Parts: sequence; C-alpha cells; structure tokens
Amino acid sequence: TKTGFFQENEDFLMGHHFKEIYNNLQIPVIVCACRDDYPVVYTNVCARILLPRGFASEGGDSGGVRLRDVLAFEDEGMAQNFFTALADLGCVAGYRASVAARGSEDRPVTITANMIRSEGEPYLALYLFDDEGAGRAAAGMGTDVFSSAVYLATHAQDVDDAIRKILAFAGTQVQVSRVYIFEPVQEDTTRNTYEWCAPGVEPMIQNLQELKMSDYDYSGIIRGGLYVADDISELPENDAAILAAQNIKAIAIVPMTIAGTPLGYVGFDDCEKRRAWTGEEIASLRSIANLIASLLIRRNYERQRESSLKTMQTISDNINSVIYVNDIKTHEILFINKKFTADRGIADSSSLVGKKCWQVLQAGQTGPCSFCPIRRMLDADGNVVMENYSWEFQNTVDKQWYYVRDSMIEWIDGRLVHMETAVNISQRKEYERQLERFASVDALTGTYNRMWGYKAMAETRTIALTADIPFSLVFIDVDGLKAVNDAYGHDAGDELLIDAVGVIRKNIRRGDLLCRWGGDEFLLLLQCETEYAEKIMQKIKADMETADPARSKPYRISISYGVTEFDKGSAGSIDEIVARADKIMYKNKMRKHGKT
Repeated sequence: TKTGFFQENEDFLMGHHFKEIYNNLQIPVIVCACRDDYPVVYTNVCARILLPRGFASEGGDSGGVRLRDVLAFEDEGMAQNFFTALADLGCVAGYRASVAARGSEDRPVTITANMIRSEGEPYLALYLFDDEGAGRAAAGMGTDVFSSAVYLATHAQDVDDAIRKILAFAGTQVQVSRVYIFEPVQEDTTRNTYEWCAPGVEPMIQNLQELKMSDYDYSGIIRGGLYVADDISELPENDAAILAAQNIKAIAIVPMTIAGTPLGYVGFDDCEKRRAWTGEEIASLRSIANLIASLLIRRNYERQRESSLKTMQTISDNINSVIYVNDIKTHEILFINKKFTADRGIADSSSLVGKKCWQVLQAGQTGPCSFCPIRRMLDADGNVVMENYSWEFQNTVDKQWYYVRDSMIEWIDGRLVHMETAVNISQRKEYERQLERFASVDALTGTYNRMWGYKAMAETRTIALTADIPFSLVFIDVDGLKAVNDAYGHDAGDELLIDAVGVIRKNIRRGDLLCRWGGDEFLLLLQCETEYAEKIMQKIKADMETADPARSKPYRISISYGVTEFDKGSAGSIDEIVARADKIMYKNKMRKHGKT
C-alpha cells in the first residue's frame, strides 16, 4: 500500500472532468485509460496544439487513438521500464521519447507521468516537456518538481493540506519570502486564505482577512492577467503603501480563473530585495496558479457536497424510516440515517459507509441479494427502466416487515445511485394476519371456514394438475348432531363437534387441510392416495370409539365419510369433486344404518 506522497485517493476527480485539472496547464497533457494499449481519453489545449489533427479533438475526446499512436520510446526496454516503474511508484519523471507533432516530424520530449483515478477507474496522465527547453520554461521548474506538484494536486486526500504544500515548495523553488492566495468572499471583499512564509518572515494572513477590492487594484489584477513589480515604488501610491506596510520590496501576482470565472489570485512576495522577475519565474507562478485553481474548484465542490450531505443527514435522521443510499455498481453504502443504526444498536451510522449493502442489511449473504431491487430497475446495459419500485419485505436480520420504496436518484456528486426508504409495518402485518385468521377460521371448531377451505383447495388443485403429487378429499359428516341438539341442547351439540374435530386433528399432519363445510359437515384434504386416506379415516373412527371411555358425556362421537381422488387424474371442478365425495359419504352412511 502506498502511503504519504504516493498514496492514491480513490475519490480523486469524482464528479469533475479532466479539463478542470489540466486544461490551463501550459504544457501538453495526455490522459489514457489503463487498459489494453492505453486508449487516449483526454488531451488538454497545449496537447491539441502539439498533436496532428485527428489525434486530439477540440473537446479532448480522441476516439480510437492509442498511446502507441502518439508516443514512441527510444527502445522497447525503456518503454517496459517506464510502465513498470509507473505501476510500482505511481509517479515517474525524466523518460525520453518522441511524440507525433503537428506539421513536422516526431518531436523529442521528456515525459513525466503519474497514475490517477476517476470514479474508481485508473488513468495515466503524461506531461510532455519539449527537449529544447520550451516546455520546461513553460512549466517554470524542473520536471521532477512539476511532477510532484501535479501528483500532489491530483491525489490529495486533504485539499487544504495539498495547497499549503504546493505553496511551500513553490516558494522554496523561486526563493521568495511569501506565497499566498487571495479569494473573493463577497461582492466587494477579498480574503487571504492560504499563506506560506520563508523562515524568519512575518506572516500577514491574520491581518488580511477583510480587504476591500476598492482598497487596491483588484479588478486590474484580474483583467490584466498579471501584476508584476520588480520594485513596489513603481506601483500606484495606494498599492505601494499597502505593500510597504508588509515589508514587501518586489511582487508578482497571477489571477486564477476557471472557464473565465475569476477565483482570486496567487502572489509571490520578496521582502529581502528588489528583483527582476524572470520569464521562468512568471511561468512557474502561472503553473502554480493553474494547479491551485483546480484544487480550489475541488475544495468548493467538496464543501458543497459536505453541506448537502449534512443537510440530508439532518433531515433523514428526523424521519421515522430507514433510509440508505448505495452505489448501483459496487453496492457500497454511501449514506445511511440514524433510524437504521438505532434499531440495530449501532452507535455510529458512518461506520457502515463503504460496506456492501447486502453485508449490512441482510443475513447470510455472500453476494448481492437475489431480490435486489436494482436488478428490476436497470436493464443489462445499466439503463434505468423503472425509476421507482415499491414492495413489502420481511428483513432477514431483524425479521421485521417493511414497506420499501426504491428510487434511482442523482447523488450529490452527480452520479446515478439507488436510494431505499423502508417503513416498519410489522404491527400492520400482524394485524392483517389476525384479520386473515379471523376471516379464515371457523369460530367454534378452529378449523378453516368454507370460504378459506374452498380457496385452499383451489390452490391445491393447481398443484395437483401440474405435479405428480396425489391428493385425497374426504367428506365427513358428524353423526347424530341434530339428535344431540334436540335432546341435550346446542351447547352439547357444539361440544360434540369440537370433540370430533379434536380426534381428527390428532390423526392428521399439520399441513393437511381441515375445514367446516356446513353445520355438521367437514372436508379433509390429505396429501396421499385414497387407499392411505382410508386407513387414516379408519384410525380416526377407532379413536372416536375410545374417546370417552368413562362414558361421561351423553353422546358418542361417530362420523360417516366418503373418500375420493383429488389429484391430476381427477376430472371435474372442485364443486364436482366435493359432490362426488359427498355422494360416497351418503352411501356409506346409509349402509351403516342398514339402508341401501
């Protein structure tokens, strides 16, 4: 793992374009994707001037051009060494090659390069220095130092720290007293936001936090593109007075702009002597200004993102629903609110950020869930086919039921992400379950009622017609119910039915269906052949004869029944099958009473 200077930042350039980093650099920059043959994906303005037409488009997209089409090393050994060193170190400098040039033969250059990442993907950035020195002068410093500055700018995890380090080695290189940045903070006010001072030089940043633009020639600096004085006494009286109070003897300032928008300026102060600023020093300042401008854009973007994330966190933490956001490609959690962590007893919701959603939200998963809603909402090419999706789901960790709403949204960094909001509906589901039980169960016997019995048989009928599974239907009639009601009252008749059901239940499996079809009529659906169903019924009849050995009740439990097939070989509808079993029951009942 690379640390310190060479540590890679996976989030570098997230949501930004390469042009925001490289377009203003005064040397050619070529960016390639790190895959077969290194296809060129971006060229900055200087590279588009250098390369032949067709090798780099105005928009920076070079289409099918590969790195080998643009660049040739002196020999194959150097090329191999270049890519090996780059893979090991992440940043290299001083490699000689030749580059295809506009309107001329290949031009010799010295290459500095570093590995970068954009939205998790690796890229290679190459900086081309003209061997005649023009490129080196344009950068204003040696290739090693320039490479370090660019690497620092593009890989910084802490933008503020990167800016301070760049100011420090720029000041050391040019040997000045101070290097600083001023940014506009209001329509008419500027502020000294960053400052580096050489040893022994008094810092001024604390005194320059509220400087009116009208107090000095701010607009002239921005419009002119350069503000340089070898001797501050040559400046307008007001500007000279402000600088003299800071012990400044010579000054050079370059404005920072992105796409024509001013971001402020970077300045060099010499408090030791008057000096003649060289072209190389001014070019150095321009390069530093361009690098820092890109970092300020990134800083402002990150601050806006942090502010948006904080606002979202505050709002979502006060909603009584689980909310999380994850990446649609990696399934990594980007955001989660406190409701989820509070329910799970997790102290810090940020501890879950970066983990896979299926690792955190579900139990026993070794990969993305088979029921993942992202699969429904995106097609095979990653295009959104369903922006919103709602469903009910019982979580595999806490066993709670949730009403879930999934959405595809644009995240704060501009990418498409998946957001899920889940409301706990376990109480509602339990209430519905109880209502369903009340609606499906016969109040007296606890068996299914006729409506739910019919529904269950219809579902079983579908299974029987499509699978090689035998079912038998038994029509049961409890003998003597009317006589018991007439002789002993309806309470005794109800007790007779309850006792009969109790004996039946003792002899059937949990999955077998028993429903009350009418007053003294019951249907029993068994998963077996009719021969085995007959044996079960005979066992039930035998148990009924011994159910009250003390003869404590004024009745004996007895039933009549009829068994018929209920499998795929049976013809007719459910009503016809029930009627057939009823007819068999009636014949058996008549035979039992000696009637034909």
